[in-house]
Amino acid sequence: MTAAMDGDVAMRALCGGDMSIFPHLARAMIQEGIIWGEFWTAEQDGGLVGFLAWTPPGVEPNMPKEERAKVNAPFVDALSEEGKAYTHGAMGKNFHEFVDSYIGGGGKHSGWWLRTAMVRPDKQGQGIARKLFEPVHNKVLTRGEHIGCSTTAARNVRLRLP
Repeated sequence: MTAAMDGDVAMRALCGGDMSIFPHLARAMIQEGIIWGEFWTAEQDGGLVGFLAWTPPGVEPNMPKEERAKVNAPFVDALSEEGKAYTHGAMGKNFHEFVDSYIGGGGKHSGWWLRTAMVRPDKQGQGIARKLFEPVHNKVLTRGEHIGCSTTAARNVRLRLP
């Protein structure tokens, strides 16, 4: 799945320019989704072709800091000091302020947050992400909640829902 992020400038920035440590970031993102959220997968012919990791409303502020630090330690430890400072600011305070400015105070925490969405490059454009998105979308509609996400590429913005 890391091939799906090849050339992604935001992921390169978060890795301090060293894409060799991207697998550590990917593992941390996925583990957080599995431990504290919902993790939906798509398989074809016995292999993983896509997944979505979600954080339900109100969960992220209550994630135990020590546990979260353990999950993220392999990635953080691999960063240079400069990379650590950038990532802490970009994914910490700056990112939350940016999201809140667009979708309101507590926006990332008051709705379903799409943490990670990945589809293998050779399987993109086949409706896999849409099919993975539908169960949470239906849950959100039923409950009157909202969905929030961020993306690192304009091609990821368009999602066709029924």
